[in-house]
Order: sequence, then structure tokens, then C-alpha cells
Amino acid sequence: MHPNPLFRTDDTALMESLIDRVGFGMVFAQTADGPRVAHTPLLFTGAGAVRFHLARSNALTRHLDGATALIVVNGPEGYVSPRWYDQ
Repeated sequence: MHPNPLFRTDDTALMESLIDRVGFGMVFAQTADGPRVAHTPLLFTGAGAVRFHLARSNALTRHLDGATALIVVNGPEGYVSPRWYDQ
């Protein structure tokens, strides 16, 4: 997917509101085993950080210490099916 700049934001209040409203997301990280993703509950700490919980047995867990990760939160409109577009 192309990362369109129109959908990027640095608005912390907006991000906190989305995390509070949805409360669930995906954590992505690059590991020595390749890219990994985990679905997880999310909490915004208010200090610019996001807390989440993964089981110890989750394959991503052992790779996160000191790693850079991407967190994605989708709302109900998070996916647009190709069928939505006129043909």
C-alpha cells in the first residue's frame, strides 16, 4: 500500500482518541526471522507512548526489546473493498 501523506498525522489528541475509541490494533516489526505482526489490545499512555500486551509465546514478543515498531489502528472504515469503486 502506498503511504499517502494525506493520511499521516502528528496530532497526538487525534491518535489518543482513536486508540481510546477502538482499543485494538496491530503491532508490526522487522525481525531476524522476517516481518512479524501481532493483533493486540492498545492503551495510549498520555506520555506519547502506546502500551499493549502480547503473550510470551507470541513470536513477536522476543524481538521487541529496543526495536522500532509500527502500530496500526483500523476503524470500521479501515478497509475499502475494490467492489466499492464504480466499474
